[in-house]
Amino acid sequence: MKLEIEKMYQKSLKLKDEEKVDSLKNLLVICEDTEEHSYGYAIRFQLFKEYRAIGKLYNAIKLYMANIQVFLEHRYTIKPLLDNFAWVATYIDSVRNIQQKEINDFFNNMKNVYEISGFSLRSFYHEYYNYLMRIGKWEEGFTTYSRWMVESRDEASQSIGKEESDRAFYYFNVGDYDNGKYVFESVKKGFDCPSGTRTYAYARAVKYYFELKDWEMTSYLMQRGYDFAKYKQGATEEVAEIMKSLTILNPKIALKVWEKHRYEVNKSENERTKFSFGVSSYLLEKSLGAHLVGTKKLHKINECVKEMYDIQKFMDERNGTSAYHDELAYWGEVWDNFNKRTKKLKQQKKSS
Repeated sequence: MKLEIEKMYQKSLKLKDEEKVDSLKNLLVICEDTEEHSYGYAIRFQLFKEYRAIGKLYNAIKLYMANIQVFLEHRYTIKPLLDNFAWVATYIDSVRNIQQKEINDFFNNMKNVYEISGFSLRSFYHEYYNYLMRIGKWEEGFTTYSRWMVESRDEASQSIGKEESDRAFYYFNVGDYDNGKYVFESVKKGFDCPSGTRTYAYARAVKYYFELKDWEMTSYLMQRGYDFAKYKQGATEEVAEIMKSLTILNPKIALKVWEKHRYEVNKSENERTKFSFGVSSYLLEKSLGAHLVGTKKLHKINECVKEMYDIQKFMDERNGTSAYHDELAYWGEVWDNFNKRTKKLKQQKKSS
């Protein structure tokens, strides 16, 4: 039976797109029925790769979680689990159909995977910290950050560039802007930054330099960050992050970006991306609503805003926090303050 499965597996790999996925799915059923666990483990990771490439986050993550259990039972090669852990940890809380218990089990089980395999928990605590910060569990997040920092680096750790990005954001979040800027400089210089690191980092750094009113750096990060993300598959979340600041600084340009990426965001399974895009839509409505009255554009913007409120309610209820509500309130306040300041400056120029 193993020889037959191997032949079918190799044949499946030579197929294209949907045919490959269908063939691998059928082969996985055979493996499960015949209890060929080692082939099932390999086929799940191949399917994971295919689903990830086409943006099927839910399917990819469910396959990964199934393989965690297979690993814990049979101890097959750990490499694909470690190689893909950061990606799954980043997106697991962005998918609506994944329950909170599944998220908790994922992190608990992966901690077990690292421990029984003898690897440092540095990468685990790194991603668990990021998750806690995303959902607004700040105190637990700061405690986890300390655990991350004391764990030694090993082959399972993430790149220094990725670590430095998240360390910089930690400093920004605690109000230590000097250290935040200092650490972020190494990311900007590209020190040990594999492909995708600056795509991730630049989009998320825009917010902090906006807070600092460092307009030169804010503009640089928006332009370069968008250049990194605009044609990259799976980088709609980064585009949505950049758009929030762009919508405040230049709503007319932001509207063009909004139109360009709206369809891609709508078909995404990433609810966090849709929420961020909805925040930008909310800010666009505040900035340009009066000029777009009666247009299809405004109707579509309003649809995005409505969906944003739905996502905010669902995510905050699932996470047991108010992180999404607070994010919307934060950007609303930033918009208000920026426009009040701009209006005041214009009045001062007129009177001088």
